[in-house]
Amino acid sequence: MCSTITLTQTTLLIVICLSSAQPSLPLSHLASCGWVCGQECMVHRMICDGYEQCDDNSDEGKESGQGCNLYPDSGCYSYKGREHFKCKRSGECFVSQRKAAMCEVSTGPPIR
Repeated sequence: MCSTITLTQTTLLIVICLSSAQPSLPLSHLASCGWVCGQECMVHRMICDGYEQCDDNSDEGKESGQGCNLYPDSGCYSYKGREHFKCKRSGECFVSQRKAAMCEVSTGPPIR
């Protein structure tokens, strides 16, 4: 989505474009090193691992964009900072899309 602002007196053209990134994460916590808490950066496996490492609990938070909800459209928690995939048939979440697809076509209990 782009907006254009043109000032006729000074012939200044400003174009502002906004884009959405995947996943939608708060810029204050996500970094190339992992999850930022104050001056420290935690590796992804420490995100949504059941232990609060951040003073604000953001690494374990379940709100959209927080540690346990990095992929809100998936309907699954993002354990260890990874996207998980939901089997709509059973409601269970899997680490791989392949396993979730196998669950969809299975007639028995989900295989983990």
